[in-house]
Amino acid sequence: MISDAMQEAAQQVAAAGHTLEKKDDGFWYFDGQPVEVKFVIRTEDERKDIGLYISDLLEKKVGFKVDRMLLDRQKASEIVFRKPISTYEWNLYTGGWGAGGLGSMYPDWQIYYWYSPLGYYPNFNDPRHQPDVTVEDALKYIGDGSVTAGLQKLDTKYYTSEESLGPILKWTTKEIGYLLLMTQYTDPATNTTIVLNNADQYWDLQKIGITMGIMDSVRIFLVENWEFYPVNKERVTDIVSDDSIGIASRWSLMSAKTPDKHLKVAQFASTGALFMSAINPVGGITDVYSTRLWNLIHDTGGTTNFDGIYVPYRCKWTLERGEFTVPDDAVIYNQTQGWIAAHAGETAKVKVTVTCDMGDWQNGVKMTVDDIKYYIAFYYAWAYKDTPDDPYYDSALSDTAATYQTYLGFQFTDNGYVVYGTYVHPFADDITASNYILYPSMPWEMYWAMGELVANGDAYDASSKYSFSSSGEGLLQLDLLTKQHVDDLAKVILKISGLTWDDITSTTTTTETGPSVTTPTTPTTSTETSTGGGNTTTYVVVGLVIIVIAAAAWYFTKKK
Repeated sequence: MISDAMQEAAQQVAAAGHTLEKKDDGFWYFDGQPVEVKFVIRTEDERKDIGLYISDLLEKKVGFKVDRMLLDRQKASEIVFRKPISTYEWNLYTGGWGAGGLGSMYPDWQIYYWYSPLGYYPNFNDPRHQPDVTVEDALKYIGDGSVTAGLQKLDTKYYTSEESLGPILKWTTKEIGYLLLMTQYTDPATNTTIVLNNADQYWDLQKIGITMGIMDSVRIFLVENWEFYPVNKERVTDIVSDDSIGIASRWSLMSAKTPDKHLKVAQFASTGALFMSAINPVGGITDVYSTRLWNLIHDTGGTTNFDGIYVPYRCKWTLERGEFTVPDDAVIYNQTQGWIAAHAGETAKVKVTVTCDMGDWQNGVKMTVDDIKYYIAFYYAWAYKDTPDDPYYDSALSDTAATYQTYLGFQFTDNGYVVYGTYVHPFADDITASNYILYPSMPWEMYWAMGELVANGDAYDASSKYSFSSSGEGLLQLDLLTKQHVDDLAKVILKISGLTWDDITSTTTTTETGPSVTTPTTPTTSTETSTGGGNTTTYVVVGLVIIVIAAAAWYFTKKK
């Protein structure tokens, strides 16, 4: 197959006055120079052996020279995921993925995530690779030239002929993935809107999408690894096992019992560091090691249970399908206009009433609906590019932007919100609900401060420029476990609060079952939270956050 493709390429370049030929030494040459592929090979595990084996095959069997780039995750990810493909620094990469637990029964996101430039494609930055295999190409390939025969081989139920596909025939995984995830897509070539509305149609598109993804081959999955985890049965009892990942899940460690209520866990770290990605909840925490720990120390509004169904955890909800007129007081956030009723009077397909458990943050401050409200506003600001040079924008949040487009308005309550939306799963209410459950992992002040550090670091005398999702020359990816980053974040919090360290250390707070009560020991000017709703004053919350950050920085500095 590769030889045939190279022979065809040789004819194409010959027409442009170039030469592509395989010489007697067994290697291919372009205009007299050896054809070389740049192979990024991860060194932490068996992927190193796999990469070296494939490199040997490419040289001995195919005739390509191979630049074996042996790199750990951090260096490899910088090249493969955080730079545009126009830099041309790599051709192949030994990626690897670990299951985090039993997934949903419905793989809505799989095509979008694995095989579409809208998802987790290599090279987040534009220009991105664009898939060129169409539905027609894939079905004709497996159907020996016939689209209908291809559908028959996939045993489709809804799409049974070439004519039934309509404009879908010319789609790639980009459009198929979007439709499966968002339930409708308007084809720009024909201005036809395709709506996903029944189970047969859904599973037909899954089959077609997977076929196209394999054929386009942005990713080629090779092996499945089974890992084993030893447990001291003399100390650990009642540990819950997950059918898909054994005892490597959040619930395993949370359910385990020991005689002294202390559980000691050893985690493999192959690079000499516990984590291989930056710790920030916006664009970091992407490696398996940091994800496992992060899942243990923060809560979510809902979770997927052992039956693959999305169920309440911190939040409960009531979901109503139908047609609902968006009320005049249902708002979305706009970075330049604030909370506005942009979709009042429009028709929503679903109404979800959400109530959440307002627990205490790690600093002892009571959570309020302001935390949820600002969390939502934060992502509205950062997922959309409002001006050509918008500093409050991160292109890596494109999937968040797509989700937020389905929200027509929020009505906030004391313990949650009512949301009106356009996204409705064709048959699974739990998947519909999961689209509308929004629950922060940090107090709103932390999101505000992190955003200011990333967008306007110079205004706060930050020591470097920061990004939530990327790094490079002169740019650091924000990591809340790195002392320099934490020190810069503390500068932001101090400046926006108008306080000094003396003000903070001389302020105390008492927490009751009701609203927080603040008792300053010296006269201080207080500023109420900008979004309202709670009685806790900003300066106390900010002070507590700084103390927590400073303590964390001191701890991790001592640990180094």
